[in-house]
Parts: sequence; structure tokens; C-alpha cells
Amino acid sequence: MKQNQIIRNIYLMHIQDIGADELSLLEKEEILGEIEYLKKDVSGKRYEKLRDTVFRIASAGEEAGFIRGFRYAVNLLMECME
Repeated sequence: MKQNQIIRNIYLMHIQDIGADELSLLEKEEILGEIEYLKKDVSGKRYEKLRDTVFRIASAGEEAGFIRGFRYAVNLLMECME
């Protein structure tokens, strides 16, 4: 579990360093485009809550992907060094 926290801290430092780069802005635009249809069916406040939830889910997925990729890269590096 400690290993997960170390990798998570690396991820958090990484996203602080890059800030709102172009990729993050493109991802936000893509997500907003995907949930655009909800505006017709949901009131303003409810839409905002749903939008925020979708962004939190996307952020959790991005973090999980970073952690998996980091582990894969370390394992690959270890294999190459054998």
C-alpha cells in the first residue's frame, strides 16, 4: 500500500507541475462535448452536479492510468536490466 501512495504522490506532483496544459483543456472540452445532451434533460443545478461528478470520475481514471503505466514502466525497466 505504501508503494501506491508513493506513486500517487509522484502523480500529484506531476499534475501540479503541468497545471492546465493543452491536453487537460482538450480533455475537458471532450468531456463537456460528451455530456452536452444532458443540458436538455436536466436542470441547471443538477447538470452542474453531474458535470462535476463526471470530471471527478475522469480524474480518478487518469490517476489510475498513471499509476498502472508507472508500474508497467518500472517492471519493464527491471526486466531490461536483468
